[in-house]
Amino acid sequence: MDYQTFLDEYRRGAVKAHVDKSKAGFMYEDPYLLPRRIRKRQANLRLVAFGGALIGFGSMFWLPWWAGLAIVVAFSTFFPKAQNAAAQGVFEAVLEDAHIYEVALTRGVLCVERVNEAAE
Repeated sequence: MDYQTFLDEYRRGAVKAHVDKSKAGFMYEDPYLLPRRIRKRQANLRLVAFGGALIGFGSMFWLPWWAGLAIVVAFSTFFPKAQNAAAQGVFEAVLEDAHIYEVALTRGVLCVERVNEAAE
């Protein structure tokens, strides 16, 4: 399905689009593919996740071990959030740019399926 048809049918609710969370991160490898604001948001989430985990491990030396472990566990919750945000960012970019739509379909990141109107 071409891009304009996808947009029209998506906005009408005739198709559903699903971004594979496990593959969405690979769309961020090309520095010029996704818009800068989406890449920046993803980089900040990952920075918080990794930075918090490092701070947690480091704090085990000057805080009780259980406090450092609590920090590590708290910041490790950012990794699934970053994965979900990556998928959301790819989907936002798909809705904005035909080239990104084609790349996402080709790489298997985006799955488009028609809504069964008889089931409604």
